[in-house]
Amino acid sequence: MYWLAARRLRASSTDALLLGALILALGMLLLAPSPASVHVEGGRYQRAPATVRLRVQITPDADNRAWQAGIESDGFSTNSSGELHGADAARTRWVEFRDVPPGEYVAYVVVHRGAAAQWASHDVVSVL
Repeated sequence: MYWLAARRLRASSTDALLLGALILALGMLLLAPSPASVHVEGGRYQRAPATVRLRVQITPDADNRAWQAGIESDGFSTNSSGELHGADAARTRWVEFRDVPPGEYVAYVVVHRGAAAQWASHDVVSVL
C-alpha cells in the first residue's frame, strides 16, 4: 500500500513540475515583444472619406522576407505590401489609404519570415 501512495506522490509532483514549465514557457511567449507593430496616425476616429495613415515598425531581422499592411471592415478592405531585405531593412515605414468609406476598421501588419513563420500586430480605427 505504501508503494502505491509513493508512486502517486511522484506522479503528481512530476505532473506539477511539467505544468509549471508549460505555464512559464507560455508566459514568456506571450510577454515577448512582437517584432512588428502598426499604429493608426491621426486618431482612432476620422471623418469620411478618410485618409488613413499607418505607421508600421518592423524590427530588422535576417529572416524577414516581406510585409503586408492593410485595413479591413465588413464592407471594405485594402492592403499594401513590400519586400524586406533582412537585417538591412528600414525599421519604420508609412502606408496611406485614401478615400476610406465609413466603417469600423482593423489595421494590421503581417511580417513573413523564413520557413513560413509569420508575425502580426493590429490596431483599430473608426471612420465616421
